[in-house]
Amino acid sequence: MEDLLSALLDISKLDAGAVTPELTDFPLRGILAPLATEYAAVAAERGIDLKVVGSGAVVRSDMRLLRRIVQNFLSNALRYVQGGRVVVGCRRTGDGSIRIEVWDNGPGIPRDKITEIFQEFRRLDTPVTKGRDRGMGLGLAIVDRVARMLDHPITVRSEPGRGSVFAVTVPRGTERRAVRPASVAARPMTNRLAGTSVLVLDNEPAVVAGMEALLRGWACDVVSATNGDEALALLSGMPQPPDLLIADYHLDDGALGVNEVARLRAACGRILPAVIVTANRTPELADEAKAAGCLVLNKPVKPAQLRAVMSGLVG
Repeated sequence: MEDLLSALLDISKLDAGAVTPELTDFPLRGILAPLATEYAAVAAERGIDLKVVGSGAVVRSDMRLLRRIVQNFLSNALRYVQGGRVVVGCRRTGDGSIRIEVWDNGPGIPRDKITEIFQEFRRLDTPVTKGRDRGMGLGLAIVDRVARMLDHPITVRSEPGRGSVFAVTVPRGTERRAVRPASVAARPMTNRLAGTSVLVLDNEPAVVAGMEALLRGWACDVVSATNGDEALALLSGMPQPPDLLIADYHLDDGALGVNEVARLRAACGRILPAVIVTANRTPELADEAKAAGCLVLNKPVKPAQLRAVMSGLVG
């Protein structure tokens, strides 16, 4: 429901002209490399061979909005492919622009449905999507609006039974004006998290598994528990306290993440940096977490956001 409301809010902002692009020149690797890391676990879980081809090209666009376009193309490809292959790559066009393409060998799209998939709440039903999250049918509607606002042409090539290619064409940027901090900062950020010891506390096994995969992808040492007592037992067996705690706010049997963090800190005899993850956005909860010395991240948590917060805490 939160994803749906967020998508509808994005569409309303775009339709109202309330979104102003911030155009800069930046290297495409600042978008492609994080997406490769973020979706590697999803692809592996679904038996999909995901390949993101690096690019040294510099483009001129709004980095955040362009990432949103490519991310939607990639997530759709992974949703509709079963045990196949997805490739993300770039190529130059005749006029010197850069075309970012997402290829898949999924079921493909009938020609008369290609325009339709960019409309709100339109989703294709295929055997692959049965029993799988089919999305909300808003991702490509957002892509269409963002691309038109940025004046970045969108193209789709598809053949039923063989797969599809979704692409966005972006003007080439100027190397000397490229915004390099994103790529330069990525190495220190990754190095700063490498070897970081993290204790994850969440009562949902699926969430724990996803968090473990994400954190280990950043070279963190992860231990996890589904309740406070289990976390305390793990803590007693660790040679030294973890560098960071990540806890869900609402746990089983009425337990609260802030209280369990307090118990873990008391057992360690030190104030461990802690992040509380919750869908509750009320000021009261924010005040409670602040009083407990915890940072709050609201669900759904974006990997880049989590990584930035963790880097700040362990730094």
